[in-house]
Amino acid sequence: MSRGRFERWRVSIPPGPSRASTPDAWADAVVLVEAGTLEVRCVGGASARFGPGSLLALGWLPLASLRSVDPGGVQLLAVRRRLRTDAAWHRELLPVSRWSMALAALSRRAAASAAAGEDGSRGDR
Repeated sequence: MSRGRFERWRVSIPPGPSRASTPDAWADAVVLVEAGTLEVRCVGGASARFGPGSLLALGWLPLASLRSVDPGGVQLLAVRRRLRTDAAWHRELLPVSRWSMALAALSRRAAASAAAGEDGSRGDR
């Protein structure tokens, strides 16, 4: 399901063999274990188990597979920002800081100078 700036989806993993997965499938997502116990296995062989209520950032791991170690399976809820393709996407995602405000002021000044036909050089040097 998708709404506004975020998209969410549910994943059910039945008990049984591991399910191959990659970090790209979970990029920029926060994953909630709603029910069951999830076993996360990384490419290097390390694994960990997470129960109901656990919040995970699977896209940050060298993920190899996911597996339900619960006889009832695992229910996951994932949420991430919706991918924006319009020209103004960056205005909503970038935090406002002194640095970004200074860059915006410089770009406005450069645009005003270009519109006035100035090259930015001073004649009194």
